[in-house]
Amino acid sequence: MKNVWKKSVSLLLIVLMIIGMMTACGKSETPGNNAANNSSKTSPASGNESSSKDKTFRIGLSSSYTGGTAQEGIEARNAVDMALKKINAEGGFNGATGVLANTYDNKGSPEEAVKACQKLIQNENVNAIIASNSSAEVLATGQYFNEAKIFTIGMGTSATWMKQGWKYVIRCSVNYDFVANELAKMVKEMGITKVAIMKDQQEAGLSFAKAFEDLSKDNGITVVTSESCEIDDTDLSSQCARLLAAKPQAIIVSMTSNDCGYFVKQIRQNGYTGLLFDKESFYADLIDIAGTDNANYILFANPYVTYNDISECDIEYMSEFLKLYKDTYGELPRTEIGYRAWDAVMVIWEATKLAGSNKTEDMLAVVPKIKIEGLGGTMDYSNGDGEPYHSVGRFLLLDNKNISWENWFKNGGYDTYKSKTGNAY
Repeated sequence: MKNVWKKSVSLLLIVLMIIGMMTACGKSETPGNNAANNSSKTSPASGNESSSKDKTFRIGLSSSYTGGTAQEGIEARNAVDMALKKINAEGGFNGATGVLANTYDNKGSPEEAVKACQKLIQNENVNAIIASNSSAEVLATGQYFNEAKIFTIGMGTSATWMKQGWKYVIRCSVNYDFVANELAKMVKEMGITKVAIMKDQQEAGLSFAKAFEDLSKDNGITVVTSESCEIDDTDLSSQCARLLAAKPQAIIVSMTSNDCGYFVKQIRQNGYTGLLFDKESFYADLIDIAGTDNANYILFANPYVTYNDISECDIEYMSEFLKLYKDTYGELPRTEIGYRAWDAVMVIWEATKLAGSNKTEDMLAVVPKIKIEGLGGTMDYSNGDGEPYHSVGRFLLLDNKNISWENWFKNGGYDTYKSKTGNAY
């Protein structure tokens, strides 16, 4: 009996060992965030010389998907996905299917953006990059994309990072040095001579504030005081008090994120009923923070604005985009970052079409030939400066709608504002 028992145990152990060996052979490693791309990895992207032969054209997106700028990153990703579906339906990138590579969260931090950019370069075998809408993040990552020789389009608006001499980096948005010039003209035309500046410590906020200050002297404008904050500050009462104590005729707002919404809300709560000149359009999600009434009389110069309803838009190309976005995601964009991302993909597509190639150097060579309709007007790179938008519209936010500043100003709107508020300016 003992022998039978021993033989049974031995047989059972052998069976278990065989099962274990079979299981081990059948297992595959579970990669992390880049599992879908392991089959396409060869080496870090460097010029992507073989990309025209590949079946896919991989676009990397550098943005933030959590924190105070999460909405902007999400809308950028939505727009890229939407654009790629359109392009693929029309034949793709010289026959290659457009694919959005795995996205990595910048978390609203230049340091995190560098980590994310290294993952895009090393893990994703991308053919092109759409760099962040945060200029500080573009400034931190652009050198790495440039060194990797990846065709890169930045969504940020600061003039600074485009002055770095990066051969492989261009812009899809407007350079806010151009905007500062338009805003200074608006202030001058309205007879305003004394302004205060409220800025945050982000690259775009600092860059725009400096550009405006430099232009002020030539336009007969005096900056009576300047205040600043960090982008995650929500209590700006001290800054508001000091700004009001300086008694400016208007306030220039050079802020980049939700802090702008908090500032507008609190400066109004502190009794300021005057004009606010913003460095960019006051997004719909910022109106949600500030409140509709508090957001009245915000003036700005920009290629585009956000909309509450498609019926507000009388620009055919933008209307088509808004309809497609709403049909796809069930709502309209709350920021303008989706606009920038869509434009970026369309510029990349145009470069591949003009070049007849998906190779980086070929695409780069035809950039000065790119002239297409963008969501902010004509995108024209013929100046050779990597900048697509050289003119902007001028707007006024009133009753939750963005209206033409020229029409408002020329048709008595400024006088009506003065009568309604009792302000001299």
